[in-house]
Parts: sequence; structure tokens; C-alpha cells
Amino acid sequence: MNRIIKNYLPSFVITFTIAVLYSCAMNLAAGSPYLSIHYVMELTAFLAAVQLVEWGLEQVDFRNTGGYLLAEILLIYGMLMAFAYFGKWIPFRLGPVLQLTLVFAAVMALVHHYFCRVSRMHADQINRMLGERDEKGIR
Repeated sequence: MNRIIKNYLPSFVITFTIAVLYSCAMNLAAGSPYLSIHYVMELTAFLAAVQLVEWGLEQVDFRNTGGYLLAEILLIYGMLMAFAYFGKWIPFRLGPVLQLTLVFAAVMALVHHYFCRVSRMHADQINRMLGERDEKGIR
């Protein structure tokens, strides 16, 4: 349960928020003030599937972080393209696909940056607590 609250829920919420805000901005730029409920439902299903992929990848013993990241990016990008194609999120021409790819890369970078910062903060907190314990002579 703790892993769901610490990892999967923040990832889902951050990505959902960015995707909906981006979609709203693109729709407004195109002259439409509406966001399709079907798109929101498909996006929710996609992000739930992404969390399942993340959970599945955590079950695999990768030799290094690079292998994990490569597998994660390839699987999620493939899923994104499948959802975008079958959900008709974008017309499949070079420009829209490139734009979606760039947004995907930016969101992945932001989410990974967020989790790196959180991990660093937790490590600093643990180190600070251990330092205080050592100063007091507690074993």
C-alpha cells in the first residue's frame, strides 16, 4: 500500500494533470473549448496501464538502471502510440507524431526528475537522522 501511495499515485496524478492541461491548451489553440470525456476516459485507462507496466518492470531484476529505463521508455512509448492511434487522439502524420513524442519525452523527464528529487530528500532525511543518532551515541 505504501508503494502505491509513494510511487504509483503521484506518477498517475502528475501525468494526468499535465496531459489534461496540455490537451486543453491544444484544443483552445485549435478553437475548441471542449475536452472529450472519451479522451479523458482513454487517458485514464492508458495511465492505469502504464502503472501496471511500471509494476511489472519492478518485478524484473535488471542489471542496471539503464536497462530498466530503456525497457520502460520503449514499452510506455509503444503503448502511447497504440492508444493514440486506436483512440484517434492525433492524426498519424509526421508533425503530430513528433509533437506527441516530444511531449512524451518531456513528461517522462519531469516525472523521473520528481522521483529523483523525492528519493534524494528521503536519503538526506535518513542521513540526518542517522547523524543525530550518532551524535547522541545511540546504537
